[in-house]
Amino acid sequence: MEENQINQLESFILAPKKEDFLKKLISGTDSSYYFTLLHALNTYGLNLSQECEKALENYKKFNSSRSNGIKARYHLIELNEAKTEKEKASLIKNLNKIYFNLDFSHQKPQHVVTSNLEIVQKKVGNALDESILQIDQYIESAYKKLKHMEKVSKNLFPYLDLKRLAQSKAKIIEFFLERAELGEYPEAPSLLNSYFQNKRKSHKNYWIPEKYLELMTLDQMKALGSLCPAMLKNKNFVAE
Repeated sequence: MEENQINQLESFILAPKKEDFLKKLISGTDSSYYFTLLHALNTYGLNLSQECEKALENYKKFNSSRSNGIKARYHLIELNEAKTEKEKASLIKNLNKIYFNLDFSHQKPQHVVTSNLEIVQKKVGNALDESILQIDQYIESAYKKLKHMEKVSKNLFPYLDLKRLAQSKAKIIEFFLERAELGEYPEAPSLLNSYFQNKRKSHKNYWIPEKYLELMTLDQMKALGSLCPAMLKNKNFVAE
């Protein structure tokens, strides 16, 4: 991936409004097709507009690394949204025909560690844009494992779903709280309330640390007080 493409990718990810970013791209270019379709697939999945469907067909003809990545992403969304095992099997067979032409007619020998299906999964992953895939994987897995949350750049924190983060283990939430500028997150009060309630289950005298409260806006503090009246009994909270 070239440096200018990496810079574009970072700008796209960090853009508050993806539509504003897309408007700055030159129509008909590889970048315009790539980011328009990437945004559409991330937002609507397979429910693309006619305009995007047409753009997808046109972009396939570019045969660039990014266009191949978009094509592979579309196929994987198809596989992910398959409603029956029969449909899924048909899609896997089609993926194999398009990309790999591997033989699945035999059983995996016991002495062989890696199966053809595992090879397909690995190659499909490699067919996608590596940076996009890694970002998606890190953000998705960050809610479940601390070591994955630790790989998420602070610049990507705004793209975490705080409602999902609220369901994570305490150490994962704490990693976020220690590094995030909480005043920039409208959903911070809800996250802190969930975190507080869960901590109270095992530590009856637990209070949200003052260092977190200091990072919040007055409106956020009021919202937290409404969500969690128990905090009004904390002198540090009232003092803030």
